Formats: sequence, C-alpha cells, structure tokens
Amino acid sequence: MERVKISAHDYNLLLLNNFREMMLSERFASQHTVVAYESDIEHFLCYIKNLNKHLKDVIFFEIEKYISSISCLHPRSISRKISAIKQFFLFLVSDGICKLNPTSGIESPKKPVSLPKALSRVSIEKLLECAKKDISESGIRTNAIIQILYSTGMRVSELLSLNLNSVQKTIVNSKEVRCTVIKGKGEKERIALLHEEACEALDSYILIRKQFINGQTSRFLFASTNKKGKATQLTRQRVGQIFKELALKTGIDPSIVSPHKIRHSFATHMLKNGANIRIVQEMLGHSDISSTQIYIKTTNKESTDLVFDKHPLSKITKLNNT
Repeated sequence: MERVKISAHDYNLLLLNNFREMMLSERFASQHTVVAYESDIEHFLCYIKNLNKHLKDVIFFEIEKYISSISCLHPRSISRKISAIKQFFLFLVSDGICKLNPTSGIESPKKPVSLPKALSRVSIEKLLECAKKDISESGIRTNAIIQILYSTGMRVSELLSLNLNSVQKTIVNSKEVRCTVIKGKGEKERIALLHEEACEALDSYILIRKQFINGQTSRFLFASTNKKGKATQLTRQRVGQIFKELALKTGIDPSIVSPHKIRHSFATHMLKNGANIRIVQEMLGHSDISSTQIYIKTTNKESTDLVFDKHPLSKITKLNNT
C-alpha cells in the first residue's frame, strides 16, 4: 500500500499531542498548565507552518526571528512562550526527534519584578477578629477557612481539596499538634502544621459542617451543595465571595481582600517575624526559593526558633491568654 503523506504542519501537531500526553502522564501537570503550554506552542507552530518546516529542521536563527515577531507582547507573555517552546524542544530531543536543541542559548526578556501585595498585620487581625465574632453557621465556616489559610499559607485550591480526614494529630518536639498533608502543584506533597487558633476554628466548624450539605455525606472537608442540592465541593468563586463579604463587615476595601492575599500576607508576616526563609519556602510549597525571596525587601536574620514561635498568630494567642 502507498504510504499516506502528511504535511509538515500536521506532523508537528502530532508531536505537540505527544508532548501533551507526556506532560499529563509523566509530569502530572495540571490541565490548566497543559492548556497554557499548548496555546503557546500552537502559536509558534503557526509561525513555523509558513516556513513549511518539520520541527527537526528548525534552527536557532528561525526561533530568534519568531521571538522578534512577538516583541510587541508583554515581557511576561514572551517569557512564557519561550519557556513553553524550550520545554517542547527538550522533549523532542529526549524522544530522538531532534538531534540538537535549537533553543539552546535563547534567553528570556527580563521580567519586571512585581512584589506580591500583602495585607497589613492590622487588617489581618481585624478580619480574624470579625470572623471569630460571627457565631452563625456561615460565620463559623468563614472563621475556619481564614484561620486555616493564614495558619498554613496554603493555596485556596489546596484548602478546597482537603478531605474530611485530612487533618491528623502528630508529635513535634514532644508537643501534640495537628497537621495535614497538602498536594500542591505537580502533585508534590508537603506537611502543613495548624496553629492553635486554626485548630479551635476547625473543631467548631466540624460540629456544624453537615448543615451545609443537608446531612448528606461528602469526603470534602469544606463541602457544599450544588444547584440540584447534591453534596459537592465548595467552589473557589464562593470562597472569594465569602472574603469580600467578610471585608465589607470589617470595614476593609473588599477589592484588596482575597484568599490569595491571605497567602501573601502569611509569607510576608512570617518573614518579617524572623522565620527562616527555607521554612517558609517549604510551607508555601515553592519548588524554587527565588519564588519565596520576592517576599523579602530587606535581608532576613537567620532564625532557629520554632515555626510556632514565629507565626504571626502567636502574638494574638499570647494576648488572649494574658
């Protein structure tokens, strides 16, 4: 039989599909990450299509010309596209499609440093105090959410993926504490310790948790019901609304309050309290310490104190005990 020939562009798209499968099955990348990579690489493949070239024949000079063609984009967008293309060609080399990597020597434009905006300690304490005073069922849930987020610095997606039995007791330095195993980006696991305030808020929430799912069963710690009344996972959108509502009650501009701002605040306040940057890196689940270093404006002193002694909630706890 005569072998069916496919165009260079169709062949390149097949290689992109292979790359996609590798990202999902071997690197356990999220669907969001894979879609972003695909979009950037497809944009590059459209450029290559005009050259009628197989990827194995693409050279350094042609990639440079492509980058010049997108110079009008924001530096972050250019960097993201270059990163995706580099990862793609690394895959092609490892699979034996390309003998040489034409992206070697390609540099990304310098990205402007954007410091994460954290809430002040005063604003955080106001939010915590307001949430704690609300003894309604929704108020108890809100208190548990903000206490856990500020206690651990976890992402809201990580919080919402917690199971009912996620929080366990353990012994740290002869002291019984509660912790949870968090599955972060790339399925990487880390342990998060819960502060005393968060434990108390969680205990109160567990007592009334079934009210939010009409007595149904659900594996999610923060469960809710959908429009059909079926028990499901609390959504990120709803958590965002909860924080806006809390901000309004507290008298804080709701536009500056969000679950991610609590994460930024946790990191910033921990470092300002003198916590070791390596500890904060582990708690945030950053694979690269440079991601944690953006929270530092001045050189941090080294600290060997326990994390609990350095946590911003320690001050609140001590005040409440005096």
